[in-house]
Amino acid sequence: MSIFIAVDCGKSNTKVCSYNTETKKLLQFKQRTKICDGTFDDDMFDKGTYITQVDGGNVYKIGNGARIEADLETSKKTEIHKVSTLSSIAVTLGAMGVKDEIADVYVAIGVPLQIANIPEERIAYKNFILGNDNEIHTVKIKTSPDGTPNVLKFRIVKKYVYPEGVGLLYRYPELITKPTAIIDIGNLNINNIYVKEDFSVIMDQCFTDELGAAILINGLSQMLTSTFARCDENLVTSILRKPLNERRLEPNDGNKDVMEKSKKLIDEFLLEHVNTIKSKCDAHHYSLNYMNIIVTGGTALFLKNELEQVFGKNTFIPDEPVYANAAGFLRKMCADHNVDVKFPEKSKEKK
Repeated sequence: MSIFIAVDCGKSNTKVCSYNTETKKLLQFKQRTKICDGTFDDDMFDKGTYITQVDGGNVYKIGNGARIEADLETSKKTEIHKVSTLSSIAVTLGAMGVKDEIADVYVAIGVPLQIANIPEERIAYKNFILGNDNEIHTVKIKTSPDGTPNVLKFRIVKKYVYPEGVGLLYRYPELITKPTAIIDIGNLNINNIYVKEDFSVIMDQCFTDELGAAILINGLSQMLTSTFARCDENLVTSILRKPLNERRLEPNDGNKDVMEKSKKLIDEFLLEHVNTIKSKCDAHHYSLNYMNIIVTGGTALFLKNELEQVFGKNTFIPDEPVYANAAGFLRKMCADHNVDVKFPEKSKEKK
């Protein structure tokens, strides 16, 4: 039996895709990348929240019910990303029912694009997050408020790191029929990957820029607040989740002028944001008129209409863009061990 686990630990969410070769079980889940002090006596927390202690360190509450989000800095070499990653491996082993005293696992993680091509920084990041070679990790974890903590031990027998955004290359290889731009819209950053038709990545034309969801939502919140009345970021996020024709402010007094004007301003703001992303691609000499365009990240669904306006109707957005990178990391890692992972396919239509 071999267990493969891919963890895409972002600023907003930690996404996990895993595969057990014995049971043929494919598992994926996500939780918020949040952390705060915790106690195993806690008997009231939501689904997607865990109480965890990694390798005898501090006891933390992580996930949806924790209070502190990841810092909006480029670096992910932080305690929150380390604890979230190693705890996610333990949650996976528990969910798969692994009973080994010490489970041997293969693990893949994403590395920030700006250090992916710098060996010493890439290796330092890998070892910080996943530990030393053959190190046995001990994670004490409580996954439900009325449950008891479990202790899981595992050894990472092989560690893989892939540049963030490259997971799409492995998840959807059939789309790489000519030079392709992969645009991964994260919470803080966008990661842009330039891929040739032979699947090689041109690192000189890959780049990161601070045009992710947090910047988009914060800017839109400020614009709406200055034009109308207080519109916090939670309200803006809920508006962006609505269907295109309902993407507007809806005042309690039913003011139609506010509804119509706000819809126009929101549509214009989102279109300008996507045009800015395109201008960054232009500045890095992307031949967008002749390339395949793949966009991933949860924010891609918010921007579907604008992405198609700016990049064309053939822009491909996966059915589940949140998981696309982790799924790609998993497929690549498994392929390196001659293991073929089959993902359930949804509609092939452009999203």
